[in-house]
Amino acid sequence: MKKILTEKERDKIARIMRSRILNVLPAASYQMDKFLQLVDIVISDQTPSACVETGPQPRLHLNEGFISKYCQRDEHLLMLVLHELYHIILGHTRLFPRLTEAHNIAFDAIINALLCYQFPEPQYLEFFQNINNAKHFPSRLLRPPQGWPRNSKPPPRNSTQEEKTVMDLLYGKNPNTATYHEIFELLHQTLKSEDYSGFVLLGDHSGEGKSGEKDRNALNDDLFKEILRRAVEEWPDEAKSFRGRGPGEQFSNFLMPKPKSPRAKFLEALKRLLQKAGILHPTYGTAYAWKKMPTIQEYFTVIPNWRDRQIHSKEILLGQTPVLYKTEIPTIRPRWSPQNVAHVYLDVSGSMEDALPWLVGAINPLQRKGLCRIYAFSTIVDEIKPGRFLTGQVKNTYGTDINCVYEHLIKFSKQKTPQRVVVLTDGYTGIPKANLLKEWNDRKVELYVGLVGNQTSSFLQPYAKMMERMPNLN
Repeated sequence: MKKILTEKERDKIARIMRSRILNVLPAASYQMDKFLQLVDIVISDQTPSACVETGPQPRLHLNEGFISKYCQRDEHLLMLVLHELYHIILGHTRLFPRLTEAHNIAFDAIINALLCYQFPEPQYLEFFQNINNAKHFPSRLLRPPQGWPRNSKPPPRNSTQEEKTVMDLLYGKNPNTATYHEIFELLHQTLKSEDYSGFVLLGDHSGEGKSGEKDRNALNDDLFKEILRRAVEEWPDEAKSFRGRGPGEQFSNFLMPKPKSPRAKFLEALKRLLQKAGILHPTYGTAYAWKKMPTIQEYFTVIPNWRDRQIHSKEILLGQTPVLYKTEIPTIRPRWSPQNVAHVYLDVSGSMEDALPWLVGAINPLQRKGLCRIYAFSTIVDEIKPGRFLTGQVKNTYGTDINCVYEHLIKFSKQKTPQRVVVLTDGYTGIPKANLLKEWNDRKVELYVGLVGNQTSSFLQPYAKMMERMPNLN
């Protein structure tokens, strides 16, 4: 009987998966760290292998059973993740009006060949070799020939001339020249519908005809396309040199066009604001850092030191003057100390409803790294922990009053009060009360304001160190 994983076990496995992907050396050149900062990894049964779920916080779903069986090495896991990303980048769901099993085999054959050329080392190739058998058709189209790339063994005797032609296009001297139509025609000529068995497809093949409904959603989602575009633009040239393999499509056509979208401009403005507030400071990598802090260094010496307050007690207890005296010297030493983490307060009033999912999705990765804490405010304040916003668990009165933010902050002790506060709002906040404002000033709290929406008010202009007007999201 299959074991049902608890949510805690799934989260632990997801963290391990993230580390395994980043542990693979070539992943650095594929900007996987940037991708995984913006996309959550979750363990689920939504897919037989891997798929992407879009929404305010995009998620990469991985099947724990598949990973345990076929991804024994970190290199195998990287191949699986890149395969799923290529499905979306190449826009397979757009190439044909209706997808069939033969189309899906053709798609996977093309992607697997592309990845084999980019990662020709044995530890990567064996992933495709392990999941599909070289003795059977069409499974041998989904893996490199035995001995490839140096000493490819000849195809089996039962191979047709059409199959040999396609394998030569996929793994021959002129790589990246096979088209979906050629492979689809081969399958159409060679196989009957009942013959489609004995092979393993990767990535999302959900929906009618295994058409990849989740991939289609990801391809139409502006947030996920922006995440992909940012990661892919720094991929090595060999990863972007192939043609679209379809009827005249190009690699870049499936991502966001070169003219910046409103959301891309919005992200740039948000980034500027967070940088000014110190949240994206280049030296901030974790919630902790080495800081020079005053401390007292103690040592013992035979030189009399009558400032040692224990001398008198020791004379009474021991009946004689002690030999060693304690000396304390003030000094400055580095300590591994918590960073002063900024607070981000999101206005969750009704007028901010359209922008909130986007804002939470954009800032969540920073909170996960410990670089900030996110709170929702209306006329009350509630902390937005990962996943709570999407499930509607954040408290909201649908009004707006900036005083609840000021009151929330001064409840912290002075030592734990953040020095930088970011407020993202449409501006209709009212003004802070004089006594609360004085307490903020006494604690030297800096206010940074991002104004969201077309018609924004500037109630907070006199109190903000910086005010950034965010471009319209629409």
